[in-house]
Amino acid sequence: MIILFAILAIAAIAGFAIPTAIRNGLPKENYTRDARRKLTLTRYVIVGACAAIAVLVTLAMGIRVIDQTEVGVVKTFGKVDRQIYGGLNFLNPIIAGSTSGK
Repeated sequence: MIILFAILAIAAIAGFAIPTAIRNGLPKENYTRDARRKLTLTRYVIVGACAAIAVLVTLAMGIRVIDQTEVGVVKTFGKVDRQIYGGLNFLNPIIAGSTSGK
Protein backbone atom coordinates (compact mmCIF):
# COMPACT_ATOMS: atom_id res chain seq x y z
CA MET A 1 0.00 0.00 0.00
CA ILE A 2 2.87 2.35 0.75
CA ILE A 3 4.36 1.58 -2.66
CA LEU A 4 1.03 2.42 -4.31
CA PHE A 5 0.86 5.75 -2.47
CA ALA A 6 4.45 6.52 -3.48
CA ILE A 7 3.68 5.79 -7.13
CA LEU A 8 0.53 7.93 -6.98
CA ALA A 9 2.45 10.77 -5.33
CA ILE A 10 5.11 10.66 -8.06
CA ALA A 11 2.39 10.62 -10.74
CA ALA A 12 0.63 13.58 -9.12
CA ILE A 13 3.86 15.59 -8.86
CA ALA A 14 4.72 14.78 -12.48
CA GLY A 15 1.17 15.64 -13.53
CA PHE A 16 1.54 19.01 -11.88
CA ALA A 17 5.11 19.73 -13.00
CA ILE A 18 4.91 18.69 -16.67
CA PRO A 19 2.06 21.06 -17.68
CA THR A 20 3.80 23.85 -15.74
CA ALA A 21 7.04 23.20 -17.65
CA ILE A 22 5.13 23.17 -20.94
CA ARG A 23 3.44 26.43 -20.02
CA ASN A 24 6.75 28.06 -19.11
CA GLY A 25 8.32 26.81 -22.34
CA LEU A 26 5.66 28.30 -24.60
CA PRO A 27 6.52 31.54 -26.34
CA LYS A 28 4.48 34.48 -25.09
CA GLU A 29 2.79 35.02 -28.46
CA ASN A 30 1.52 31.39 -28.49
CA TYR A 31 0.32 31.50 -24.90
CA THR A 32 -3.37 32.20 -25.26
CA ARG A 33 -6.13 32.04 -22.71
CA ASP A 34 -7.38 28.80 -24.25
CA ALA A 35 -3.95 27.15 -23.99
CA ARG A 36 -3.62 28.26 -20.37
CA ARG A 37 -7.07 26.87 -19.56
CA LYS A 38 -6.25 23.50 -21.16
CA LEU A 39 -2.96 23.17 -19.28
CA THR A 40 -4.57 24.12 -15.98
CA LEU A 41 -7.39 21.65 -16.53
CA THR A 42 -4.91 18.91 -17.44
CA ARG A 43 -2.93 19.59 -14.28
CA TYR A 44 -5.95 19.37 -12.01
CA VAL A 45 -7.41 16.31 -13.72
CA ILE A 46 -4.18 14.34 -13.27
CA VAL A 47 -3.73 15.35 -9.63
CA GLY A 48 -7.44 14.76 -8.90
CA ALA A 49 -7.38 11.33 -10.52
CA CYS A 50 -4.37 10.30 -8.42
CA ALA A 51 -6.09 11.52 -5.26
CA ALA A 52 -9.32 9.71 -6.16
CA ILE A 53 -7.47 6.45 -6.80
CA ALA A 54 -5.69 6.75 -3.44
CA VAL A 55 -8.98 7.34 -1.61
CA LEU A 56 -10.75 4.46 -3.36
CA VAL A 57 -7.91 2.02 -2.67
CA THR A 58 -7.80 3.07 0.99
CA LEU A 59 -11.55 2.56 1.36
CA ALA A 60 -11.46 -0.79 -0.44
CA MET A 61 -8.63 -2.09 1.73
CA GLY A 62 -10.55 -1.14 4.89
CA ILE A 63 -13.42 -3.57 4.22
CA ARG A 64 -13.23 -6.84 6.15
CA VAL A 65 -15.76 -9.64 5.78
CA ILE A 66 -15.81 -12.05 8.71
CA ASP A 67 -17.69 -15.36 8.52
CA GLN A 68 -20.68 -15.60 10.87
CA THR A 69 -19.10 -18.50 12.75
CA GLU A 70 -15.83 -16.64 13.40
CA VAL A 71 -14.63 -13.73 15.48
CA GLY A 72 -11.98 -11.34 14.24
CA VAL A 73 -9.31 -9.59 16.26
CA VAL A 74 -8.33 -6.02 15.35
CA LYS A 75 -4.73 -5.06 15.96
CA THR A 76 -3.85 -1.39 16.03
CA PHE A 77 -0.11 -0.81 15.61
CA GLY A 78 0.39 -4.51 16.39
CA LYS A 79 -1.44 -4.42 19.74
CA VAL A 80 -4.79 -6.18 20.20
CA ASP A 81 -7.44 -3.48 20.23
CA ARG A 82 -10.88 -5.09 19.98
CA GLN A 83 -12.94 -7.94 18.55
CA ILE A 84 -15.09 -7.76 15.45
CA TYR A 85 -17.92 -10.15 14.80
CA GLY A 86 -19.36 -11.80 11.71
CA GLY A 87 -20.45 -9.66 8.81
CA LEU A 88 -19.15 -6.61 7.01
CA ASN A 89 -16.67 -4.53 9.03
CA PHE A 90 -14.80 -1.34 8.23
CA LEU A 91 -11.28 -0.71 9.56
CA ASN A 92 -8.66 1.95 9.06
CA PRO A 93 -6.27 0.08 6.74
CA ILE A 94 -3.35 2.35 7.52
CA ILE A 95 -3.10 1.69 11.26
CA ALA A 96 -5.28 -1.38 11.86
CA GLY A 97 -5.11 -4.96 10.70
CA SER A 98 -7.34 -7.91 11.46
CA THR A 99 -7.14 -11.65 11.77
CA SER A 100 -10.01 -14.09 12.06
CA GLY A 101 -10.23 -17.50 13.64
CA LYS A 102 -12.73 -19.85 15.23
